[in-house]
Amino acid sequence: MTIRGQFQQTPFPALCLEIWRSRLTGVLKIQLPDYPSEIIFQEGDLALTLEVIDRTRFLEFLATQVKSIEKKFIMSLDQKALSVSFVRSLIENSQLPAQLIWNYLRDFYLTSIQPLFELSEGNFSFLPHSHLPRGTLLIKLSSPEVVQQGIFRIQNLEQFQKFYPDKTVTIKLQKNSLPLPQLSEPAKYLLHLLAAPITLEELLRLSQLGEQETYRLLFLFSCFKMVNLSLAKTISRFQPASPQKLAQTIDLFLEKSALIFKYLSKEIGPVAANIIQKSISEGKSSLPAIFSEVEIDENGRINFGRVFKSGIAYASPETQAQIIEGLNELLLTQVLAVKKTLGDDHELRLIEALRSFSK
Repeated sequence: MTIRGQFQQTPFPALCLEIWRSRLTGVLKIQLPDYPSEIIFQEGDLALTLEVIDRTRFLEFLATQVKSIEKKFIMSLDQKALSVSFVRSLIENSQLPAQLIWNYLRDFYLTSIQPLFELSEGNFSFLPHSHLPRGTLLIKLSSPEVVQQGIFRIQNLEQFQKFYPDKTVTIKLQKNSLPLPQLSEPAKYLLHLLAAPITLEELLRLSQLGEQETYRLLFLFSCFKMVNLSLAKTISRFQPASPQKLAQTIDLFLEKSALIFKYLSKEIGPVAANIIQKSISEGKSSLPAIFSEVEIDENGRINFGRVFKSGIAYASPETQAQIIEGLNELLLTQVLAVKKTLGDDHELRLIEALRSFSK
């Protein structure tokens, strides 16, 4: 299912963390000129692959970093790389250690995606995939770490204010939020001010960080869902369905779930129900509240519970969208349970079976 949205509603760092929380693998497509067109994610983390590296730009970047090597020599490697990977060509034809090249690849990648942190307009779409081809992944970067670093490098500080137009709003710390990878002293200071609920107006008055840096940290806390001010507002995988279409979707989900259970049971026996139930229980906190009672019985059938049944009777378009999104999350959870139990090869076979089933 494709995720679509707009950066003016869901800024890039908040989007990265939404993908990270869902542990998604796939391609984020950005529909803007002069910006990276594709960002790869593997299980929620940012992934630098051979395919997304702009070879010429990286070699130019490398020439500015490595003073001991002439730019002419580095650029000549571009021609040698036509038949093989340019990264391999660099290692084989230059005197640069592999680790140093990897360090420069990481620096180049972070530099190239930094402009995305400044975006305040434009559309995006995310296309999930089951896996990345073997051998294409060069570096896997922790999304939370990259997001925190990227936010601290944002130059246009005025953009933070537009996310908080109402200064009378009361800011509260959220329980069980994702912690920051690194907690700076200014961040500790602001969290101390937020120990008790406080209005934005009062926070700006008390903060010794100044208005702009207070907004920066508040933006950071919002992306990590440490405060009650959400920044991810338009991530939508589905269009609202009619009641008939919703019923068909639920039936299709149940049939696919039965197929997954049958596949896993064939490989490991009756314990399959326990494994899937454990996976569902672990992911239940990220599902909409209407799925609070969902569980699997010993025969592998998904039971949604009374809250779900009563909720779909007169579901609004917003609730319908939540239901379908939750079904997709549940299906992904079951597939990942098979992957963790049996491995990547079985995951691929199962996905192919599900695709054939859909046809």
